[in-house]
Amino acid sequence: MIASVLDAVVILVSVSFIIYGITCIGSVRMKQEFERFQLPGFAPWIGILEITAGAAMLVGLAVPWLLLLASGGLTLLMAVAVFVRIRVGDTLWQSSPAVVFFLLTAWLFFMTLQAL
Repeated sequence: MIASVLDAVVILVSVSFIIYGITCIGSVRMKQEFERFQLPGFAPWIGILEITAGAAMLVGLAVPWLLLLASGGLTLLMAVAVFVRIRVGDTLWQSSPAVVFFLLTAWLFFMTLQAL
């Protein structure tokens, strides 16, 4: 049961990061958001990181050390995202996606670490 829940969360999180990463690279709105975050020019780099880590998490379903690495990296990325949102004065509602994905990736990291 736990393995199937873990797999489902991995798929959900991976696909979400891949989609968000593509948006970071190709969306004018995301460029504006990163300017608001006082991180102009970072959107494409974050997008590449998110696409790469999302894909690595999917592969990580078969290669657990890769899931550990990708979920750990995304946990750090999302911790920074939460900090940035706090720094620019976003509300809890505006910050909630970053908080939720921080918690999900941290959970995946610790569950994978425990399983290794």
